[in-house]
Amino acid sequence: MNEHRVLYVRSRFAAPAPERAETVSTSISTELDWQLHRWGAWSRSRKLYGAPRANLRCAIGELRIRGAAPDDGRSVIASRELLTLHQAIGTLSERERTVLEVVYIHHLRPITRVAEAIGISRQHFYRTLRSAAQSAHEAHLVILREPV
Repeated sequence: MNEHRVLYVRSRFAAPAPERAETVSTSISTELDWQLHRWGAWSRSRKLYGAPRANLRCAIGELRIRGAAPDDGRSVIASRELLTLHQAIGTLSERERTVLEVVYIHHLRPITRVAEAIGISRQHFYRTLRSAAQSAHEAHLVILREPV
């Protein structure tokens, strides 16, 4: 004799998240990300003297490099905007600069191993990346407003 059994599952749906008066940015804006990729291409095209920092050298040796961002055909070499962004990034802390360089100049992957090599968690890596990009962008705008 065939016996039929029916399994009933009660679905639980989460309550909708409360709406916030202000929205907090959880990622880097597309425009800022594009500008930082241009800065990375600009930095790779420059002849920088001196050995790379020790913590960056060990991370580069262990991790693979992803392909560079596509070039949009514009000349980024003689750009005042990218030079001022480079100066603004120079004002950041050592860890913030390292995170930006690893992502936008060296294109190292996987991020989990990059963060481990730097000595921080993956989540903290992304928080540092986001705050460093915002800080550099704000300093960049201040430098751009100064007369030439």
